[in-house]
Amino acid sequence: KSYLVRLTHEYCLNHMTSTRKEIPLLRKKAFRGEDKGRQMEELFGKGAADGKAAERGLLEEADEGILCIEDASHLSEECQEKLADYLSRNKFTRMQDDQAQIESRVHLILSTSEDP
Repeated sequence: KSYLVRLTHEYCLNHMTSTRKEIPLLRKKAFRGEDKGRQMEELFGKGAADGKAAERGLLEEADEGILCIEDASHLSEECQEKLADYLSRNKFTRMQDDQAQIESRVHLILSTSEDP
C-alpha cells in the first residue's frame, strides 16, 4: 500500500498542475481509539471559539495534494458521512462552525487492513 501511495504522489508531481510549489502528501495512520470528536477535528479542523483562532484540519493542510488515511475503517460513522459529503462537493465546514464553507481539492487515498 505504501508503494502505491508513493507512485500516486510521484504521478501527481509529474502530471498535475498546482498553485503550490510542491504537492503535499500527508499521511494519517489509524484513528483507532480516538473518539469521533477528535477524528472530526483532526480531519476538518475546529472553528474559532472562546477567543481562540480557528484550527486547520488535514483537509486544509493537504489542499491541492494527497491525503492518505490508513485504516479508514476505524473512522466513526459520522466522520465517514462528513467525508463522503466533502467528496461530493469539495467543500466542508469545520467543527463548531457550520457557517463557513471551506473549499479544498484533496486527492484522498483510503486504505484498510480489515479482512474482506
